[in-house]
Amino acid sequence: MVAKLPMTQWSSTPPKIEVISQCDKSLDFNPLHPWPQGLPAVAVNRVIFGGFSQNFVFDHHIDGREAEKIASLFRSLYFELSFVEMARLVDKATAHVWFPISLVVQKFGWQPTEIFFSTATALLKTPTGFQNWCAEKKMHPQDLSPLLSAGDLDLKWFYRDLLTLKLSKSQGTRALELAVELSLMGNDVKTLEAQDNESSAEWLERLTLLRYPETSQRDADQESWMTTLPWPGTSQARWTRQGDRAGVEVKLFVSQPSDLKKYLQGLSRVQDLLEKDRGQKH
Repeated sequence: MVAKLPMTQWSSTPPKIEVISQCDKSLDFNPLHPWPQGLPAVAVNRVIFGGFSQNFVFDHHIDGREAEKIASLFRSLYFELSFVEMARLVDKATAHVWFPISLVVQKFGWQPTEIFFSTATALLKTPTGFQNWCAEKKMHPQDLSPLLSAGDLDLKWFYRDLLTLKLSKSQGTRALELAVELSLMGNDVKTLEAQDNESSAEWLERLTLLRYPETSQRDADQESWMTTLPWPGTSQARWTRQGDRAGVEVKLFVSQPSDLKKYLQGLSRVQDLLEKDRGQKH
């Protein structure tokens, strides 16, 4: 007896085993995670969906009009996809009008809007090294929105410095925004690129100063004034900025419950000085 392959929830007939050389690999979007060793590839109508380097293929026959089944089968093959991988898939899918790319995008938790696809297109114009960094840091479309304004800007210096300085996700997101805006403002590359022995924090601080000179000076003055306030005990306070908002970050170390009361009394005195200063400025 010949063992029957099981029926599936996607196709009305069991998938056929094919040699991969007989199938179409044009949907290969270079998935970052390796396909399980020994597991055959998966295809729909002889177009490979996953396992592009395998020898054999489970080929499902699904009517191209059954978009939900096709999208569901594709989603079942990958635990998650980074935005970089999805952008590459979007690009490859243009050759297959029957492939339900918008539905696939939705099934991975994104909204298939015009901005989503435009950002994907812009990302694919960047160097591979930057794309790999974006995948590693799990960058989202909104993190990469400055690319939509970049146009024909030459940002090779930025991509080089980002990778050389090994920026974190938050640093890279901020640096991308500053690099695009400063470039559009006509700043010279030599002014913007990282200098010798300049750390990532120093580079970002310099770019921020170039982009927002007045705000940067106010922050510097505020930080200087903060150090003169009578912060209680061993508490540490610094002036910091998070996006468009600036404020005081205070760190306390309390070993005894009674110490907390002393800190609160000291902080109350600092609060009075802050409110007095605010009243004078207004």
